[in-house]
Amino acid sequence: TFFQKEISVSAVNLENLLVRWLNELLALCYNEQLLPSDYIALVTHDLSNYRIDGMLTYSKADPACIEKKIKAATYHSLVGTEAVDGFYAKGIFNL
Repeated sequence: TFFQKEISVSAVNLENLLVRWLNELLALCYNEQLLPSDYIALVTHDLSNYRIDGMLTYSKADPACIEKKIKAATYHSLVGTEAVDGFYAKGIFNL
């Protein structure tokens, strides 16, 4: 069975937005035992703020199936760029 949940996060720049969004997803995964299967998002920005609004599709996870937890998304080697066709990002997780 799949469920959906709206998620919105904002930050002062693209790198902070990416880390906050990934950490929000991690918190939902571990605190609410969600197993994401799809995420549709819209990233917008104005002069002082970036924002991501999206819909997460997920199922309920069995905590016993999680072998190793990701502690957090980090800024180490984080790269976020804006292109004509969208936003691109690359980062590293702490295990």
